[in-house]
Amino acid sequence: MCWGPSMGGWGMPFGMFLFPFFFLICIGIMFYLFSRRFPFGCHYNSDIQTNKELIEEVRRLRQEVEALKKK
Repeated sequence: MCWGPSMGGWGMPFGMFLFPFFFLICIGIMFYLFSRRFPFGCHYNSDIQTNKELIEEVRRLRQEVEALKKK
């Protein structure tokens, strides 16, 4: 069995074990990054607007409840 480099490559241990391991690590990093929300994503601005609207709605309702408690 030849463990040396064939055709000027890096040899069998790198080609058979290390490169696929590196490839799997890269795929894992890509899945991790794409599972998170990017700030430059398509729906990021609309999500912020929706969150602001919901916060304002909750604030108004809380003020109305406080006003009713005072009466």
